[in-house]
Amino acid sequence: MIRTERRVIVEKNEYFTRFQEMCIGILAQSGNCEESQAFFHNAHTVPELVSAWKRYWDGFLHEVPSLVMEAFRKNYDIYREDINLAGVFYNEVPPLSAPPSIILVGDDDADGETPSPALVVDGRHRVYVFGARKVWTKGACNVFVNAEKACVRLSDACRANVEKGKVVAMDRTVVSGKGNIVCYGSVTVKLFGGSVEDYGHLLIDAYNDSRVISFTERKINLHDNAKIFPI
Repeated sequence: MIRTERRVIVEKNEYFTRFQEMCIGILAQSGNCEESQAFFHNAHTVPELVSAWKRYWDGFLHEVPSLVMEAFRKNYDIYREDINLAGVFYNEVPPLSAPPSIILVGDDDADGETPSPALVVDGRHRVYVFGARKVWTKGACNVFVNAEKACVRLSDACRANVEKGKVVAMDRTVVSGKGNIVCYGSVTVKLFGGSVEDYGHLLIDAYNDSRVISFTERKINLHDNAKIFPI
């Protein structure tokens, strides 16, 4: 009985230690500070480690996004329950009863030639898209898109910040950044590079060398070297 208990304790320690070492390894390659180091070294459970990630999330996802996404791709199935306890999900949608959570979206890991269906995210979640898995957000989600092959659809009152990728925006959504934007309805767009293909908008502001392809010139403001072209 005592040997069994000791084995369980060792296995639990190894389970936690592997995750902690992975986190600290990624932390070492980012612009971390003493405060962030202390959070990771002082954690005692996997949910505490994930909560530390959430505290410094923006830094991680801007400085070492590929390392973060690879870590989740490799380890999510093993640590899924504890990661979910901290309010983080990878390539899946939280339960309807879940409070606002963080959803990381990577590539489609489906086997075979048939792609997985789009992730449909409804609520007030924070969605970070770093892969080619299709995503449809509803409600009042905040979305960050940073993948060349990303394909994201926004509806209702969602907001998106786009570094690169394709976004289809509808209803009263708001999009800012640069990429390939297609808009319908009463969308507000602030574009700093790339193009917007316009089939309906509330307001479009285009900066730098952005291209606006539209059926109208109304409520479209061009700045810098931005240009408008007819559909």
